[in-house]
Amino acid sequence: MIIELVSASAGREREWMAQWRRAGVALARVRADDLAHLPAADALAATDALLAIGATVPLSVERLTWSGLIELQVYGGGGNSGATLRNDYVELYNRGPEAVSVSGWSVQYLPASGNGTWQTTALRGAIGPGQYYLVQQAQGGGGTASLPAPDAIGTIAISGTAGHVALVDSQSALPAGTCEGLSGVVDFVGFGGAVCREGAAAAPAASNTSALICAQSGCIDTDDKGADFFAGSPQPRNGQVLYTCGSTETLTLSISEIQGAGVTSPVVNRRVRTSGVVTGLKTNGFFIQTPDAGADADPATSEGLFVFTSVPPGRLARESVEVTGIVQEFVPASDPAAPPLTEIVSPTVALVSSGAPLPAPIVVTASDTQPAGGGSQLEKYEGMRVSIDSLTVIAPTSGTTIEAAATGTTNGVFYGVITGLERPRREPGVDVSSRLPPGAPVTIPRFDGNPERLRVDTDGQPGATPIDVTTGTVVTGLIGPLDYGFRTYTLLPDVATPPAIAGGMVAAPVSIPASDEFTIASFNLQRFFDTVNDAETSDAVLTPAAFANRLNKASLAIRGIMRLPDVIGVEEMENLATLQALASKVSADAVAAGQADPAYHAILEEGNDIGGIDVGFLVRSDRVTIHDYQQPGKDTQYMDPNTGELDLLNDRPPLLLRATVRLPAAVPSPITVIVNHLRSLSGIEDPADGSRIRVKRRAQAEFVASLVQNLQQADADRAIVLVGDFNAFHVNDGYVDVIGTILGSPAPADQVVLASDDLVEPNLWNVVATAPRHQQYSYVFDGNAQELDHVIVNTVAASAFDRLEYGRANADFPESYRSDPNRPERISDHDMSVAYFKASLKQATVMAVPALTTTAAARPTTLTATLTNARTGEPVAGAPVAFDMNGETHPGTTGLDGVATTAVTFGSPGSFTLRVTFEGTDTLLPSSGTAR
Repeated sequence: MIIELVSASAGREREWMAQWRRAGVALARVRADDLAHLPAADALAATDALLAIGATVPLSVERLTWSGLIELQVYGGGGNSGATLRNDYVELYNRGPEAVSVSGWSVQYLPASGNGTWQTTALRGAIGPGQYYLVQQAQGGGGTASLPAPDAIGTIAISGTAGHVALVDSQSALPAGTCEGLSGVVDFVGFGGAVCREGAAAAPAASNTSALICAQSGCIDTDDKGADFFAGSPQPRNGQVLYTCGSTETLTLSISEIQGAGVTSPVVNRRVRTSGVVTGLKTNGFFIQTPDAGADADPATSEGLFVFTSVPPGRLARESVEVTGIVQEFVPASDPAAPPLTEIVSPTVALVSSGAPLPAPIVVTASDTQPAGGGSQLEKYEGMRVSIDSLTVIAPTSGTTIEAAATGTTNGVFYGVITGLERPRREPGVDVSSRLPPGAPVTIPRFDGNPERLRVDTDGQPGATPIDVTTGTVVTGLIGPLDYGFRTYTLLPDVATPPAIAGGMVAAPVSIPASDEFTIASFNLQRFFDTVNDAETSDAVLTPAAFANRLNKASLAIRGIMRLPDVIGVEEMENLATLQALASKVSADAVAAGQADPAYHAILEEGNDIGGIDVGFLVRSDRVTIHDYQQPGKDTQYMDPNTGELDLLNDRPPLLLRATVRLPAAVPSPITVIVNHLRSLSGIEDPADGSRIRVKRRAQAEFVASLVQNLQQADADRAIVLVGDFNAFHVNDGYVDVIGTILGSPAPADQVVLASDDLVEPNLWNVVATAPRHQQYSYVFDGNAQELDHVIVNTVAASAFDRLEYGRANADFPESYRSDPNRPERISDHDMSVAYFKASLKQATVMAVPALTTTAAARPTTLTATLTNARTGEPVAGAPVAFDMNGETHPGTTGLDGVATTAVTFGSPGSFTLRVTFEGTDTLLPSSGTAR
């Protein structure tokens, strides 16, 4: 092999560039440091100052390890507090011209102190030119999003703030207790307080929410990691993603030329120079827009653009600036299927002037946000300054729940539609932005995401004040840059011109049941924990004051919003003692308020949920007789497709109650109620874990369907009601048709990823369909009203069903309301479903007693009375009656003719009064008659 010197820097030891050749063909350019660990490298270094350009030095080596591979990202916050991603990771990138095999290589980690043993993760396969390579590492206990499918998997727990990561050309651990003078190291990053580093300074510290990222997409490597790396939002990419380092040419383009007329920029990954007026700020960048006079005539190209700085930008609105940087289509790591946002990264910003006029805002109207307009219909305004004359809120201001304190803080974010558009609801199918799993039918319906939705982040610009609103509030005078996030176009209101708000919702109770009605309800109490730490679960531990506040809010909701239902199926309750505490609180508050004491009896069986939440019942003992209850399915298992092993199916097994409702003037109503809380939708799109989640959701749906079918077959006259949080839409979600399977009408195999057989006959009925269309929701997610909490009945129970109502106190109210213990709103994020059933009224009876006649003393006398059905006139046979003669009672029973008799002997002369009484039965009302 021949090394030929092609450039050199005088006075700087071993800082030169060479190319290595075999058989006269130049194969790659290398630096001296890249050869430092090879045989004869020291001899070469000793002579490099004497070499002239074009000189050659022969080397006898078996291979050259310089490869063009670098460590592009390092993230150690996975699963930590505040993290979105569940796992740590290291991202590699091949910026060289040829594919490099990494089989036999490893990624290694050493703590920041430099002490201890290097931990290794073996690599496999090859990395092509311009290709990324994702190495998944340890999973923490938190986070909500998985990484993209990794190219290699390890178990190293990387520090979230400081440490050493090395890319090594073998799988042997580097020497323990040291991080200097290591051979075989292809690339090296010391970050945070690491004792070793490459270059003058260590790379900056990372955090639970930030990764170390090599600047300019890794296309420039100065060997000074302190200069090359910055801390930014994690953006893990795997081998599916390609990026070719372009030329160093800088294109001078207008903003509209950078944006282009499509969803993505025509100059993505190119270095550009552009200019514009700063129209808005974020904590990690700023928006620029072409002045009105310079805008192009193409309505499809945006005149605005976001400049990502990763740190507070230090700019002011109305500054005219020139920006040079790389065009990137940003996709958040937590949602790799999301549409991209065009932005400039790694920017250099030069101030041109201050005090420039802001471009006039573009007025966004209903014609711009049509329900059928598609997800990119506002792409033409992306990054631009826009205004909305009137917006109607469709999802309240969200925020963060502080569980230990039972309070909530606002984040200033709400959703709306242009006033006049209908409130959007979740529709059938897989979200159109999401990729279908491999092998899924192409005929699966796709949900368009309701592109009419708009997101408003009221404190998205530094210095702005967050605004709390309920659903139905009308917001006027919105002006600001149009951002994109959470798969939704997002307006960031200007600080200087905050919008005005009017109207909104107030808590809405259900109607008071009639005398012949009983109610069965569902109430998700959202992680209702007590003050005791349960070491076996990941429960929150509330302060005594917080626990008392939650009890008070729940009592207000049950008494004032739900109207004290006869049976409440509760979800997300920690344990029986906590549910009993709620029952006692409701009783005490009811009596204090002059209401009847419902004397709720609490029922709860512990399940399998590692989070410590269970399902249970509150049953009014003043109106309902409990016969028995059971917890089917606690030990039922299913096959985990990822591991091939059996695992528990039901984290929160259903609870089955057999009871009889007894109203004063009605026939007793035997009822079977099953409360459910099925596996959530979270992670169902995940490339790694999604298949397990889908299999589990289908198995749970089929378990519930089979349970009900077995009950129906055992007793065809049994009235069955299913309530709870099914974590499933009333329509087919395209992955698993949970509700259709339970009802006995599963989606066809070409309409769903995992189909089910029809397991129920006769079919069940989801009474959600009886509510007015605009009322068919119990939960609001990202502005989409959707039904997760269902009431499902069999044909027997359907014959008594009257209507479904919702207690509106949670889904439409801002998170900040959680902090007020003296109002019922926002005790949970789910609204309460209350189903009304008609009990059969008892039939009236008539007791006819003939007048008494004169008879001789001491002689037996027969007394008679006749009992008839008041509605039909038919005699009532076999009914026990009581003959009362001046305080002396004699029993009797009616015959087939409805007549009852008894023999009485009058002991002495006198006047007597006879009263004959029928006490009633389960189907007949009492009656009495009198004779003298």
